[in-house]
Amino acid sequence: MSEFFDPRFADTNLEEQTTGELDLEARSGLRRVVGLSTELQDVTEVEYRQLRLEKVVLIGVWTDGDFDQTQRSLSELAQLAETAGSQVLDVLVQRRDRPDPATYIGSGKLQELHQIVMATGADTVICN
Repeated sequence: MSEFFDPRFADTNLEEQTTGELDLEARSGLRRVVGLSTELQDVTEVEYRQLRLEKVVLIGVWTDGDFDQTQRSLSELAQLAETAGSQVLDVLVQRRDRPDPATYIGSGKLQELHQIVMATGADTVICN
């Protein structure tokens, strides 16, 4: 016996069963799942479900530097969002000296953002 064998967990009926019966008993515990197979010919039986992408709107505040730098930053954010499984619906940019501490963007841009979210059905707003 192995040093890891613990007689407390031994099956007393094991000695009475033959190897063939053990295999048969183990196989009867297995069930075939319809539609799933490892064979290439059965791949068409697998049910494919359409994934719903998260719909997002990106918002950025342009505080310093040139506008091209802000556009590159938002373009990178859009690529990251798409890589994470999101669909970018719209991008907003606001020129400010610094982000608003309460809302990140000004009240006018916030109203515009609200209208865009309502019109597009966006799930999430991502701020840069």
